[in-house]
Amino acid sequence: IDPSVAEYFQEMWGRGVTMHIPKHGIKNDLLSLAKKNAYAHFAIEDPVLIELKEFLELEKLPVVIDCFDISNYGESVIGGACVQYKNAVPLKSNYRLYNVKGDFGQDDFRSMHEVVKRRYARDELPDLLLIDGGQVQVDFALRALRELGLDCPVRGLAKREETIIFPKGRGKKVNQRSAGGKLLLQIRNATHKFAIGHSRNRFRKRLTKPAP
Repeated sequence: IDPSVAEYFQEMWGRGVTMHIPKHGIKNDLLSLAKKNAYAHFAIEDPVLIELKEFLELEKLPVVIDCFDISNYGESVIGGACVQYKNAVPLKSNYRLYNVKGDFGQDDFRSMHEVVKRRYARDELPDLLLIDGGQVQVDFALRALRELGLDCPVRGLAKREETIIFPKGRGKKVNQRSAGGKLLLQIRNATHKFAIGHSRNRFRKRLTKPAP
């Protein structure tokens, strides 16, 4: 800690001050949250977002990131989910769940097209649209935006090799040890969990629904 910081608080309170930086546990979690809130409040550029901007080759910081995933149980229960992070923190008030309405059976690609189009027909675009999937899912998400006359950066995150997929198929391996890489995987995994929970709940309701 910079000694001048301790001196400032000592002068303010008129007594000796001892300062510590927590490394683990709830105090460390609170410190991380306070830093993220400070970045948001004072418009300081978060180093994690700077890393993502450079790695994902974006024109501006990905302050708002929306991530989509599709989950299904057979052809009868197909759902989609969207998770939103703002300033690297989940914004649960902007999470969304979708029951896929299209009459095309178990088709993750057209399901992705449908839920992306439904989302942005009503809601604002993010700084980055992250897709849980590969090139085809990215293509269908881009098609949905074009049909709405909208445009924003779209990247896929393919699970098998944890690779970022750019439009037109170029890929980049995610550095899973970096702060930015960890954030990307956290967002993708949160979306996947949210989508699976939604489809499971719908499937269970169908099983327990009384016969007519």
